[in-house]
Order: sequence, then C-alpha cells, then structure tokens
Amino acid sequence: MCRLRRGFLITRTTRYPSNCPAPCPVGPLVLPNLTTTSLRIPLDPSGSIFTERINEVELRLSRNFRINKRMRIEPRFEIFNLLNDDAITAYRSVSYGTTSYMQPSALPPARFIGFGVQLRY
Repeated sequence: MCRLRRGFLITRTTRYPSNCPAPCPVGPLVLPNLTTTSLRIPLDPSGSIFTERINEVELRLSRNFRINKRMRIEPRFEIFNLLNDDAITAYRSVSYGTTSYMQPSALPPARFIGFGVQLRY
C-alpha cells in the first residue's frame, strides 16, 4: 500500500523565510552542508502513520473415530496463516534521517501446515 506523503523539499539554496517564527533565524541557509541536490522531509503529523491491519485465517479439519466404547482417535489437519498476508508489523526505525528509516523489521509468520492426532481413552 503506497500513499502520497506531503513533504518539505530542501535544496542547497533553500533559506529560512522572512515570516519564520522565533527561534528560527531569518535568511540563512536551512542546511548549509547539504551534499545531495535536494532532500524531501516528510511532514506527517505524529500518530498518523499506522502499520497495516493483519487478518489471520487458520483452518482445522478433524474427524472423531470411535475404536471401541472407551477409545476415540481424532486425526487433524491444520493450516496456519492461510491468507499469508505480508503486512509489515514493525519498522527498524521511524526516525527520519537514519539509514534504516521505514525499513521493515517484522512480518507475520509464513503459511505452514500441521498434522496431529488426539487419542482419548
């Protein structure tokens, strides 16, 4: 899911505006030591970016078989994370300016299957 973000574009010649509120100095360069041609800083309000919703579906198929009056056996077949959604659940860093900014660090577990047997006596 990609969404358009608002941002503040800074170039090597960007200066503080004359109507900049204090303690911001009026006139000097914003980033005098900027080595790249431009830098876009995202301006999203705090608490406005969330991780994606996670929907997990698990399926179990089982059947009871009666062996005698006292003994039952129940074979099971299970599939976990059936939809195998690859939503990001955590980021390495949400601090802008770091090299790991908004890099995924955690995903839900992969789809896997399981077999089992329950014996009751």
